[in-house]
Amino acid sequence: MKPLTHRHMPRLMAEIHFAPWVDLMLMVLLAFLVIPTAWLPDTSTGAGPPGPRIELVASADLRLTLDGKPVEQQALIPELTRMTREKSGLGVVVVIPQGMSAANLLLLMDALRQAGVRHTAVTSRPASP
Repeated sequence: MKPLTHRHMPRLMAEIHFAPWVDLMLMVLLAFLVIPTAWLPDTSTGAGPPGPRIELVASADLRLTLDGKPVEQQALIPELTRMTREKSGLGVVVVIPQGMSAANLLLLMDALRQAGVRHTAVTSRPASP
């Protein structure tokens, strides 16, 4: 008996059907579009109007104005603590000059945290000449 060589063995044709791949890709696309919407919170009710808020204006040399009144740095935390106790959900908008250093901003934000302020926003204004 003669040994079989690769020339005498039957050839296998590998076939890839295109339609199942298209079906699979459509199912994956559908999963990526439908499933995440089920995980999103319901936003139809809305968050409601914002709570009370005050403005903390800082100058480049850290002179502070809280709700239109000048305040010393040492008195900032006690004053904010008093205000947050009086008004539940009080928010503070921090207004800083554009040239203010990040270290000074962090000092202000840390003071807000120590005073118990939970809602903050930061905005900048051009530095006055």
